[in-house]
Amino acid sequence: MSPLVWVVVGVIALAIVGIGTYMVLGRRQAAVQERLGQITQAGQTVAAGKAPAGGQKTSILADRLNQAVSGFAFADNISKELARADLKLTVGEYLAVHVIAAFALFGLGWFLGKSILFGALAGVGGLFVPRMYVGTQQKGRLAKFDNQLGDMLNLVVNGLRAGYSVMQALESV
Repeated sequence: MSPLVWVVVGVIALAIVGIGTYMVLGRRQAAVQERLGQITQAGQTVAAGKAPAGGQKTSILADRLNQAVSGFAFADNISKELARADLKLTVGEYLAVHVIAAFALFGLGWFLGKSILFGALAGVGGLFVPRMYVGTQQKGRLAKFDNQLGDMLNLVVNGLRAGYSVMQALESV
């Protein structure tokens, strides 16, 4: 095949990865509002005797992937890891990101290395890229929590010293 074909394949692969990254980051913008809405909505619906509604829209493919892996233990572990990293991905979407990253890095490795072996090694490495990203996000979230914990405790203690009840002190934080 000509080098022009490989350039086109590489550009398409990078475009797919870029669009996926944009979609994931776009979800994070309203994360706090969604959570607060779910909490307040859950309180209202529990009082009314209704089940809380999920506010996240997913595609048909993502729904089918989630249904396919929902009964397995590894899906629960992945879900916990994503929650610890504060990523708004479902298990099916996360597994799809693994496949997309593997294919994208396979194509890029094949294009750059001019060898199918190099492409295969890059593709296998692509399987680990999403996991490394989740680990990095988990460490960052834990570091933020550690940095803010002392300040939060000081605010609660100062509120209690000022005569607030425990609930009032926690609400002020």
